Amino acid sequence: MKNRDLKKHVALLFLTTLVFCSCQEEFPQDDLIEGKWKLESVVNDANALECEKQAYFEFSKYTYDDAERKLYKVNYCDIPEDAEIPEPIVIENDYSILLDTLIIVDEKRDTKKYIIEHINKETMTLLDKYRNPTNYVRVKE
Repeated sequence: MKNRDLKKHVALLFLTTLVFCSCQEEFPQDDLIEGKWKLESVVNDANALECEKQAYFEFSKYTYDDAERKLYKVNYCDIPEDAEIPEPIVIENDYSILLDTLIIVDEKRDTKKYIIEHINKETMTLLDKYRNPTNYVRVKE
């Protein structure tokens, strides 16, 4: 008798696990902040310098591992004139998001916080601590 009960319990546990795992909803990995962004004010300024137009911010994929979340600031304007190969200056920062707050930590461990007022697949608006907005447009590749 006990052997039958054990088999029933094992079979029931297996079926319950199978049903639970197959019914879990899969969420698409659509990380809106991931990718390259440019300042909207520069993109829309016909008088902006070429190096300003080339500059961008790039957010890496938002992973669960804090150390892998990177924000790269790519600057073409401050390249030394005597550089043999004119490569852009790239500054690497860490970032995280808590609710609607973007937190950026630089290499000196200085922290800046921005409110993500708006974000979609094409535009983003960040508010600084004084609630001044900065608009960004996604770089289409």
